[in-house]
Amino acid sequence: MANSETKIEEDYPPSFDLGNGTAEEEEISLALEPLFSALLRDVVAKQWPDDEVMTDFVEHVAGPVSDHLGHFGAKGGQFVEGRRAQGLKVEERYIPDQTMRSHLINGLFPVLHLAKTLQAWSAPQFRAYDDTVRRLFIAAYVLHDYLKLPHVEEQLEEAGFSHQDAIGPAQLEITEQVFRQWCETLGLGEFLTPLGGVEAVLHDLIYIAANTQTRWGTLHNLSVLPHLTLHPVQRDLAEQLSRMADYLAYIARTPQEVATNDSIRRELATLSNQTARFTFHHLADNRGVLSNFIHNAALKVMSDEHRAPLLYAPSGVVYLEHKKASAAPGVTDVAEMTIERIQEAIARRLRLSLDGTKRDGKGLKYADYYWLFFDLPTFVELGVSVVFKNVHEGKKPSSGKRYAKMQNKGWLDPAEVNLNLPDDVRADQLAEWCYLAEKQIAEKLPEFDTQAFLLKAMDLQAICDPFGSIPRDNRAGGVAYH
Repeated sequence: MANSETKIEEDYPPSFDLGNGTAEEEEISLALEPLFSALLRDVVAKQWPDDEVMTDFVEHVAGPVSDHLGHFGAKGGQFVEGRRAQGLKVEERYIPDQTMRSHLINGLFPVLHLAKTLQAWSAPQFRAYDDTVRRLFIAAYVLHDYLKLPHVEEQLEEAGFSHQDAIGPAQLEITEQVFRQWCETLGLGEFLTPLGGVEAVLHDLIYIAANTQTRWGTLHNLSVLPHLTLHPVQRDLAEQLSRMADYLAYIARTPQEVATNDSIRRELATLSNQTARFTFHHLADNRGVLSNFIHNAALKVMSDEHRAPLLYAPSGVVYLEHKKASAAPGVTDVAEMTIERIQEAIARRLRLSLDGTKRDGKGLKYADYYWLFFDLPTFVELGVSVVFKNVHEGKKPSSGKRYAKMQNKGWLDPAEVNLNLPDDVRADQLAEWCYLAEKQIAEKLPEFDTQAFLLKAMDLQAICDPFGSIPRDNRAGGVAYH
């Protein structure tokens, strides 16, 4: 017990105030919002600053989606187990686990970027893309898997319908109830307020959500939905965007799959009027930190005004590429950029740590690898930091001893040079830096007269000759700049 008490005293210095010997209890409380929505808020603020639509999504929808769907499966898990229990075939793409929240975000945000980019590229359809289309696309996509939402299937069965039935006049009432309920639950009521609220666009939501799927449950009989309000061109655009989001979230597990999948390619061709396609870069092997450098380098050389990064995966990045884009950079370009970025990263680290530099009796020294990361002007400038690290302000100055030695040895004529100078560590620092700079420059520019250059820079060119007469026998040790 005594040893434990001693250890505690060592860990907490005497100045650490423990009050009356008991740590003050902190009040533990829940955060104001889930971590997911808090992080999403930061992302939206950076990617869509001052955007009311995206701000409203984070403010009203992100939290409820996290609360109600963050633990609920969209595919994999219980969904797969249930289908297998019924003896049904399960396609490979449905097996990996994915929560409903992940499915919504993984589809929604890439397509929002896609739409923004295609509009900037003047794709014809996107002349109709405005905040109304965005809100309806977002809200409808959030609800597009409404048949998988908790207890919805039971509601349909109680009303006498199956989830496999297409929406018809008889099924419309229960479908409207489901949409109203989940709009309220997921905060979409507030999100749709600028459009007049849920009731004003209810049939538009049902139409877009139902037609996100193409295999079954679609609804193209417009007579079933008599209260459609959105212009047909805008409604079709919102439907296509929702379908693309679903494809990206469900089908696309790797960059290659995004760029080569026939359904995704067809949808993008329609959205872009044949002006854009998906392309990608891919790493065959993951090498940890090195992979990060390669990814960042590839991203740098691939991205330009006609090729925009859209989806990020551990193995690579998917880009939206305009048909006017130049040929993609080659492996050599990526390799050169990777080396450049590694050099930049190490240089930043060396600027902070100055590892590999030291001072001994013959002055400041540095490791040869510094030349791999710094050119001569930058390295000479970095020498200032090296000096301050090794000859700090608290060090006892040596300049006074040097002045005395010069007088005693008669190296300088007092009539020419006044040696009645202050004994100041700053003089030591300047001397050390001048000697270091001379060594650095001599390695790269051996013919350059660094001594004359520095004396002129300090307005001391008048003593150039007397200064040069001071013995510079490096074998004796000490810094040559007295």
